[in-house]
Amino acid sequence: MVVAGLSSMDARTLAEAIRAAHRAVEWNKAQMNALNVFPVPDGDTGTNMALTLESVVGGSSRHDTGSLPEATSSMAHSALMGARGNSGLILSQLFAGIAEATSGSTEFGPDELFRSLSLATDSAYSAVQNPTEGTMLTVLRLCRDAAEQSVNSNLSLLEAFSEVCRAANDAVEDSPNLLDVLAAAGVVDSGGYGLLVMFAGALSYLSGESNGAIDVRAPGVTSTQALSDFLTDAEEESWGYCTVFLITGDALDPGEIRTSMSELGRSAVVAGSGSNVKVHVHVDNPGPAVEFAAKLGTLSDITILNMDEQTADRATDQRGNQARGAPAVTLESKCGIVSIVVGSGMRRLFIDGGLGAVEVVTGGDSMNPSVGEIVAAIERCPQDEIVILPNNSNVIGTANQAANESSKQVSVVPTRSMQAGVSALLAYSPQLGASDNRTAMDAAASDVVVGSVTIATRDFDLNGENVASGSVIGILGEEIVAAGSDLHTVAMTLLTNMSQRGELLTIYRGDGVDQRAAGALAAAVTRQFGTIEVEIFDGGQPHYQLLVAVE
Repeated sequence: MVVAGLSSMDARTLAEAIRAAHRAVEWNKAQMNALNVFPVPDGDTGTNMALTLESVVGGSSRHDTGSLPEATSSMAHSALMGARGNSGLILSQLFAGIAEATSGSTEFGPDELFRSLSLATDSAYSAVQNPTEGTMLTVLRLCRDAAEQSVNSNLSLLEAFSEVCRAANDAVEDSPNLLDVLAAAGVVDSGGYGLLVMFAGALSYLSGESNGAIDVRAPGVTSTQALSDFLTDAEEESWGYCTVFLITGDALDPGEIRTSMSELGRSAVVAGSGSNVKVHVHVDNPGPAVEFAAKLGTLSDITILNMDEQTADRATDQRGNQARGAPAVTLESKCGIVSIVVGSGMRRLFIDGGLGAVEVVTGGDSMNPSVGEIVAAIERCPQDEIVILPNNSNVIGTANQAANESSKQVSVVPTRSMQAGVSALLAYSPQLGASDNRTAMDAAASDVVVGSVTIATRDFDLNGENVASGSVIGILGEEIVAAGSDLHTVAMTLLTNMSQRGELLTIYRGDGVDQRAAGALAAAVTRQFGTIEVEIFDGGQPHYQLLVAVE
């Protein structure tokens, strides 16, 4: 029930409403991701929007104190820095609009809501070289129109929010009528649905109904609508690489960068300011785009994803759901996973890859977890069957002991690295028990070739040459194969040794790695190893500048 009397929010209430919006996106993320096969396999919309909002919510201590303009300015910066994918970058424009609309305000009321959506609509449409109706942009525009009408009708803030939610719902339901590819697939636009979920979550909090953890139905969608012939067409089309990065520099021109990126690839979305510009583009070869950007400033938050594999995988999953008549959402898992992980990016990767069934224990080199910590994680899992991924040779024995101490049915996959753990996780099936999962995950982990780049902690000899403590070293498996003073040179030597051993090369960037060097390495890898697919993730792991896997 909407509380008609609430007319405005202060900074703290606005921050709480955004936390509720974040909870709603997390709660409905699986459905967003399922819809996101169409029209472009651009990462996972739900995941990208959730991570973008997580960046905003993560700065809550800055948002809850001080004036409203200070809080919204901080939110806008966090949103741009943390924007993931096309949907996240457009979402960041909403926070930029909120910041600009409240720059001289002490409270957030219906007028600020309208101005925020109006500014966000203008900047979001400008961020895209060729705006397409029937997408997230259309939903944002129609929400702006609803907010404007609410102001003209002198509605309260909550009444205005209710009208915005109604407009979002209608716009999402109508999206297949505006975009033929959605109609052919039998789905609605996932980014627009994400906006609906956000607004509904905020409204549920402001009306006192919930903290945002609510189910929001995707209007006009059932899980059996996707057409087999459309899925086949999607698989056969070449999509290339989804490439995202942040440029930090002086006198940057988002418009000029957008034009250049549109010439280099497709679906370019570019937004930001003269000092920080976030870029999202689809390219057949990421090298030229990354090289061009590296000349403009320092690169960070680089993500390169192979969309052709995503398309095939999602089409297969969607067909399976269609055949079973099951909803395209995360299935309840029979088997839980306890994974020993270190690094913020690696932690997110394991949690997302485990379909919500992963309990993470922080640990690894120099910080091996205890038996008790692993047992406690086993007990926290709601499942009666558990698989442990130790992800470090020094943790395997501890994991085995923890398995013996638990009353649950526990199996250990003896992964000796986080890279092997990721490969094992990709073979995980929520419908299988621990024993069957162990067999499949062990086989997957055994197929991966691992490498790493780190710093030598003592002097040693390599091929008859003395290597001093503090040198950069490249390790293939457990053998040191390269050493030197330059991260890029050592890394390329290691990757040359690994490139002939598989078809997919994955690089996890560690904590403290120079951002510009990471961009240059991404471009060099793409140029030199044209026959091998390359993915780069921000692992955030300590001690190892780079972790590498080849499959």
